[in-house]
Amino acid sequence: MGSVRQRCGAHLAPDGTMEWRVWAPHATSVDLVLIDGADRQSEPMTAEAHGYFSARRQRVPGGQRY
Repeated sequence: MGSVRQRCGAHLAPDGTMEWRVWAPHATSVDLVLIDGADRQSEPMTAEAHGYFSARRQRVPGGQRY
């Protein structure tokens, strides 16, 4: 996956999986919240080294709000 994991934000991986990555060095946990109108779907992001957190999902529709 290489350079995708080097950046923060939302990125489409070569296999079609969507990856979100944030830097939150003072947080103990971070949740990804996907927004669909009034509906919210929350899932915990995975802690990585140096204060980064990431989440991956397959089959994310184009224009997905988060």
